[in-house]
Amino acid sequence: MVRTVLGWTASTVLRRLASLPSDWGAVSLVETPPQRVCIAFEREDESLDAAIVRLFPGDCLPRGISDPAEAVLTAFRERSWTAACAESCTGGLLGGALTSISGSSDVFLGSAVCYADSAKERLLGVPREILSRRGAVSSETALAMAEGSRRLYGASVALAVTGIAGPEGGSSDKPVGTVWFGLSSPGGSRAFLRLFAGLDRERVRSFTVAVALEALWRVAKGG
Repeated sequence: MVRTVLGWTASTVLRRLASLPSDWGAVSLVETPPQRVCIAFEREDESLDAAIVRLFPGDCLPRGISDPAEAVLTAFRERSWTAACAESCTGGLLGGALTSISGSSDVFLGSAVCYADSAKERLLGVPREILSRRGAVSSETALAMAEGSRRLYGASVALAVTGIAGPEGGSSDKPVGTVWFGLSSPGGSRAFLRLFAGLDRERVRSFTVAVALEALWRVAKGG
């Protein structure tokens, strides 16, 4: 039996699993940063599955799904929602993750890859004043990108990412690994920050995609 949990590290998952009866058999964990853990028990057991869900309420992907992109599409279908993205530092990787799942076109409408400030302004309607005053990597820009993508595609939900993947471009106040996320949904718009310090360019971008997928999944689940 396999369950995938988001938002936890392997060490914290192990500590929580220690409360389960030992007669449920051996367990193995596979951790995929950031904070994605696959829990595998040696045998199937409905009561064990229910116990796992109780231990990690709201954090378990649906049974039989280990790919966060697939979980996003499933959750959006359940709500009859559509999704769109706006990407700067990831350069299309987020849209690529969603379109790697066959049949995703009923949910995923598209992703606007706007790397240059001029593209953010012209395609997504990010105000020039925000770009000049706050910079491309800021909460204000991330929000404007998300809202612009939602308008552009007519989507239920849009998520935007803008950050400094490195190795150049960092500063004292915005070091390499600084990524802002913008989310625009029926419940409103918000931005949040993640700092992927000490990671190379490839991992900053892959971690950004992972966090973005988790955010889309959680908003569809009402989180």
